[in-house]
Amino acid sequence: MLTQQDNRRSGLLQTIHDALRQQVRIQDGRKPSPSAAIIDSQSVKTVEKGGRVDTTQARKSMGASAISS
Repeated sequence: MLTQQDNRRSGLLQTIHDALRQQVRIQDGRKPSPSAAIIDSQSVKTVEKGGRVDTTQARKSMGASAISS
């Protein structure tokens, strides 16, 4: 029996994941491999000209999360 560490080393789970993704894409009428990726600005950390890294804090909306009694 393979352990999780063995699976990671052998790439078994990645191989299964890739094969399943390709099958689903083909069933949906799409190409087997994605042709593009979307990366939003909040998930990419950059530093321009060696400056300090600043990130914007997530805004907490009281309207969306308020609990009414």
